[in-house]
Amino acid sequence: MQRKTSSSAIGGPKKHIPGPTNLNSFVKLMILHLCRKVLFIDTSVKIGVYFVGIFLGSIICDLFPLPRSYFSNSKNFINVFFVKLGWGWTLLILSIHIIMTTFTITCGDWSKVKRHLGRLVVGTFVWYFWTTLFEYIEHQTGVCSDRDFDNKKTCYRSGHIWLGFDISGHCFLLVHNLLLISEEVKVLKNWDKIPELIEQDEHDGILHLTEKELSQLQISYRNLTPFIRVMMVVLTIFTWIWELMLVSTTLYFHNMIQKVTAVLIAIVNWFLVYQVLYPSKNSSWIPQSPGVGGIRYQKTFMKRQYTR
Repeated sequence: MQRKTSSSAIGGPKKHIPGPTNLNSFVKLMILHLCRKVLFIDTSVKIGVYFVGIFLGSIICDLFPLPRSYFSNSKNFINVFFVKLGWGWTLLILSIHIIMTTFTITCGDWSKVKRHLGRLVVGTFVWYFWTTLFEYIEHQTGVCSDRDFDNKKTCYRSGHIWLGFDISGHCFLLVHNLLLISEEVKVLKNWDKIPELIEQDEHDGILHLTEKELSQLQISYRNLTPFIRVMMVVLTIFTWIWELMLVSTTLYFHNMIQKVTAVLIAIVNWFLVYQVLYPSKNSSWIPQSPGVGGIRYQKTFMKRQYTR
């Protein structure tokens, strides 16, 4: 049953009257503006910066080793508490982000929310597969500094060094995290246009929503947007942390070949998943791209299109 055109908004008056400007509001706007500047940098630009930075930085540091610092110690707090648990942190914050944003734009359709969460299942598989393979390659190509040991674990436990091709799991994980965040936050571009879209829909029904769907959209947007904005700040903070530790890894750990190999693998996986798999729409079980499957408020906003 289609919603009948109504002259009154379910969630309140049609036109938003801005409240008084104060220092608190100004600070919030500035923080959100900064978050947008960080999060909405084009993914391809980030890829270029990460690759060139790691490539050149690694060459320079291989030729001219830097003096030791807080970040050269692998047991520093950020490395132990954040990077070693890096995929867990990214999985947690992106799960919350995807649930809230997708629940809003799909008008509370949990089947679509679950399908979007499938991107994190794919991301988890990519992370586990490659980090496991890196360990296997290092073991198969290496030898212990003490020839009496032929196993990596026993070699390390005995206080020796395992010499193998150690592809940088840290570089892979950090770039993997950063590219996923960069793609997933695209759903927030033009998020503030949703109220305008709702207002237009109340005039001419451009979205073809039922009354229940429109009501759910209004309620979800109003109730979840403050939390979504908090998550923008959290995602920005983690983006900075991952980038800081990517610089640290570039400067102090692994050699150039090991780091560049890891970054290339992360980039290729990003391309295959976000540029090939998700947009393909070949099967109903393949996760959709961020923002697809709900109201259209991004580039097609002015065209007034809707995807059911």
